[in-house]
Amino acid sequence: MSNKAAQLFRMVPALLVMAAIFFLSAIPGGRVQLPLFPGADKIAHAVVYGLLALTVLFAFSLEWRRRWPLRSLVLTVFFSLLYGISDELHQAFVPGRSPDFFDLAADGCGALLFSGLWFWRRAAERKEPGRAFSSCQSLD
Repeated sequence: MSNKAAQLFRMVPALLVMAAIFFLSAIPGGRVQLPLFPGADKIAHAVVYGLLALTVLFAFSLEWRRRWPLRSLVLTVFFSLLYGISDELHQAFVPGRSPDFFDLAADGCGALLFSGLWFWRRAAERKEPGRAFSSCQSLD
């Protein structure tokens, strides 16, 4: 497989997660099952957008993530938030659904948490905790 084809293949998981989010957001409000306990929907948002963030990180090449770890983290969280914004806007057009700032906040928290855990784990695997961010360059 060529390098270009391999890079395109690495984007497939993120595209699948994005498609699943879009599909779930298109379900009319009356057909959405209420959460089991207060705040369960926010936890679900955080987990789903954390998964999106992990798949976006996977789409970056290993070399890119190693060379620019902070840039990878920031771009991943930024992309996840942008997709969260588009998801909330999409819900404005779905019967019985509406945009919710707190859903978007949960999306961002999940993306940041899962991305941060990814890099922390990678640094710990190298037995150099904190190294993932120690050689970070500016975001320019």
